[in-house]
Order: sequence, then C-alpha cells, then structure tokens
Amino acid sequence: VQRGGTAVVTGLAGRYDRFGFALGEHSLIRRAGLRGVHRRDPMVFNRYQGKPEGLRAQVIDLAAGVMPELPRQVAVPPTYRFDAVPLNETVHEVLATFADGAPAILSLPSGKGRYLWIGVLPGAAVAQRRMDANAIEDDCLSPAGLDLIQALVRLGAREPPPVHVEGQGLLSSAWRRDGRIWIRMVNVGGAMPQPGRRVGDLTVTYPPLERITLHLRLPGVDTATLLTPDAEAPRGLTVQTRDGVQTIDIPAGAFRRFAVVRVEVPR
Repeated sequence: VQRGGTAVVTGLAGRYDRFGFALGEHSLIRRAGLRGVHRRDPMVFNRYQGKPEGLRAQVIDLAAGVMPELPRQVAVPPTYRFDAVPLNETVHEVLATFADGAPAILSLPSGKGRYLWIGVLPGAAVAQRRMDANAIEDDCLSPAGLDLIQALVRLGAREPPPVHVEGQGLLSSAWRRDGRIWIRMVNVGGAMPQPGRRVGDLTVTYPPLERITLHLRLPGVDTATLLTPDAEAPRGLTVQTRDGVQTIDIPAGAFRRFAVVRVEVPR
C-alpha cells in the first residue's frame, strides 16, 4: 500500500496475528485509518451443517462513477454486515452506503496507495458449504455476489489485469513460471450447483465450448501454445497485438474438459 498498491479489507479482518493475539494499534484496521469496526450481525458457523448462520440480504447504494458496470443500487445476497468508524484525522471517501446511510465501502488513502474497506463479506454470499454425496445442494454462486466480487477486484486494481479470459462456462487461473505465463481453463458448465438435488445424483457433463478469447497486457508476447489431453498434439495459437494488448483466439471446440495455454514471455 505504501508503494502504491491497494489492500481490500472486509469486515473485521486483520485484528489478530497468526497465534490469535490481538494486534491493537498494529492491526490492519488501524493501519487503514479506522478507529474500529462493529459487527451488526452475530457471526455463527454451524459446524454440523458446514455453513454460517444468520446471514441477511443487504442493499448498498453506489456513489456516482463507482463500479459503473454495476447498477447504482446493488442487492447483496445474504451475508454479514459491519459498520466502520474512521479516526478523526483519517481522510476517506465514501464509495457506497447502506440503506440507512452508513458507509458500506470506504476508500482510505495511505502512502502512495489506499485501503478499500468493505462493510460486508462478499465471499459469504457465494460460499458453498461442505457436502457429502447425500447432501442437498443449496442455491449458491449467486450471480449478483459474483458480479460484486469481480467489480471490487477491478476497483482495487485500478488498471486492467495483465491476463483476462473471455468465455462462458469456464473456471480459469493464470500464473508466471520459468519465463512463461500459464493460463489454465476448466469446462465447468456441466458441473454447476443444482439446488434441491442430492450431490451424489449430479452427473458431470462437458457442454461444447464456444470461442474463447484471451486478452494479455504483456509486452513482447508473440508465441502461444494450447495443451490439452483432449487433443493428440499441442496446438499453436495466433497472437495479435493492437494498442499494447495481445489477443489470442481459441476456436470453439478446441478442448472438451480442460486445457492450458503456454505463453512465451521475453526475458
């Protein structure tokens, strides 16, 4: 943060060290410039059912220009709510409020960067409880919750991500190793939760995938290869560059289950 980064802080994060001792003045909350954070809801985890209890839906109103990809009023799926109290000397900007006017998202400058404090736990809105074969599936992976998380990531990053995967029915991740960028994609379109059904009754399928487009912001990239067990040999991919952005198109049906794209990055 001091060198220009952004830390996203949700709820009461960062009050204790790894041994459970209170950090006091050195807590993440104090570093962010907050006097304290108060729970509005009791936080209870039912270890027998493997999920939190007492979650409530929340409505937050976004300030003008904040996360423009979302509607101005966001209905957050059931989660916990927190209220923050900034220190008197803390300069801060309210980016969103709850229905009662209390801050829901705060921007707190620090050094060359900033802290983003979020008054809900977005992850609780899309968390899937532990389940065995006889468990009945819940309605999780809420689109509204996922959209909010994605928008918060963009808000925190300030700049477009260096790797963006555009495609439907995919779970993707990217990492750098040995001078290469590796982009892993899994076809999860046929494994989505089906509320009301036994987990053990779910038959995993792999729906056909449409064209996938990779957007990279990595200077000098000109070579990419698709690797998948669904094909007999690696497949070279064309890299097109325009305005500093590399685009790689993966044709529809190039893989069925999962694939990895290997991108050569000049050292």
